Amino acid sequence: MGKVDDMRRQREEQALQRERRAVAPAPKAAVPAASVVDPVVPVAAPVAADVARDAKPRVVASKPVSAEEATEGKCSGCGKLRPLQRGLVANHQKGFGKMCPGARKVPES
Repeated sequence: MGKVDDMRRQREEQALQRERRAVAPAPKAAVPAASVVDPVVPVAAPVAADVARDAKPRVVASKPVSAEEATEGKCSGCGKLRPLQRGLVANHQKGFGKMCPGARKVPES
């Protein structure tokens, strides 16, 4: 048998196991009588948690990114958004090994 046959057989076995699990529910483990514990009564949550839950999320305004801090820029050759390396558009190709004329140049504004 080859690798493909082994993989097929393994997939079939996994599918059968999934079907068996879906048909028959998992048996519940028997709990010994000695391990049964009194139910825990929930304690009231602190008031601060209620206030925090009802509070609206803060919206933080993002500051404008300067050209030096930008991580992406628009290529002057193809017009696509490309990553920046040291303030210049990263090397990229237009297709089939032809370099884009906007690569390694300052991005458009």
